[in-house]
Amino acid sequence: MGDEQDWEIELADPSKIEGMFELLADCLLGLEERSAVALLLTHTVDELWDDDEDTSDLEPRLHTLLASDREVLRRMRFYWGRLQTSDAIQRALA
Repeated sequence: MGDEQDWEIELADPSKIEGMFELLADCLLGLEERSAVALLLTHTVDELWDDDEDTSDLEPRLHTLLASDREVLRRMRFYWGRLQTSDAIQRALA
């Protein structure tokens, strides 16, 4: 027992963001895997934004990937709709 419920927050890692983008674009992943990667990626972008890092190049990439996968986008909107989100995440989920 411990931080299992917050895995996406615990594992958010800006140094691995390019790999997360590549993984999310992988057409071979199932819905659950794509959703998990999307959640990890959105938390990482949110963390960068909260740390006053420039996310302007990440937001359109994230938006494009999410917009291309309606089910994952629906899930991210459901998840983030219950949280206070950064402007970066609001724009990516628009």
